[in-house]
Parts: sequence; C-alpha cells; structure tokens
Amino acid sequence: MQTDDNHVHTMVNALDPTLPQSNTCHHDTGTNCHVFHDRNAFETYKSTEPITVHGFGHNLSTTMIGRGTVQLESRHGREVHNIILQNILHMPAACTNLVSGIQLDKAGVMTMLSNGLLALATNGRTIVEGKIINNMYRLHLRIVPPSTTSLAL
Repeated sequence: MQTDDNHVHTMVNALDPTLPQSNTCHHDTGTNCHVFHDRNAFETYKSTEPITVHGFGHNLSTTMIGRGTVQLESRHGREVHNIILQNILHMPAACTNLVSGIQLDKAGVMTMLSNGLLALATNGRTIVEGKIINNMYRLHLRIVPPSTTSLAL
C-alpha cells in the first residue's frame, strides 16, 4: 500500500466487491500497512478522519475509518504464539485481512518463501506458516480476543 497526504493504495484485489468477505489473513508484500475489515477484531481502536483507499488497476476504492491493534494466534508444531499487530487500518469494505510484509520486516520478522509455502520467523524460530491459496499466501492465523501477548509486531 502506498500513502500520500489523503490517499492509500493497495496492490492486491482486497477491495473487489464481488468477492465474499473472509476473516482469513493474507501476507502481502505490496502493502505497507496492515488492513483488517471487521471492527470486532480490534483489541484497541481509534476512529480517524476517512482516507480514500484505491485498488491498483481495478478502479475500485473504499474508505479507511480507523486504526488499532488486533490479537492473533498461530500454531507451529506444539507451540502456540500470541501475536499483536499494531497500527492496523480498519477498512470495512475490504474482503480479506492483509498482513503487511513490509511492517513485519521492519519489526524484525523474517519471511521465507519456497515451493508455495511461507514461514514467518523471529529470533530463529518459526511463528507463523502459510501457503498459496488463490494466488495469495494465506497465513495460518486466528483472530482471538485479548489474552496473553507474547510478541508485538
């Protein structure tokens, strides 16, 4: 996603109104912000002045109306990881949730891609896995209510 003073642009077709909304999370290296559509997923939330969001190449647009944090859970082997994503844009019309590869990289999370699989690691340990589904890396994450925080990204 690219931003200027009043606009945000997303590289993926997350704004396509013909696609059903889903609470799945997708890894996206073309967006510089995390994006979630369901207000109920946010642990903390602050309404903002509306900002227009455009989907590249599709003449689609929507509005971002707030920012906040979301708690997620991943499982790798027998380990459970509680993850807090911060500064997430709330876009009610988005059809999926986007986890920004750029923001993860800035937080020190390593992304490894190979043979249609994805792994996110921190401190040498895999914390999230995913795989390509419909030409996007779907992350094995679950939105959870606030509980234990082990890693803030």
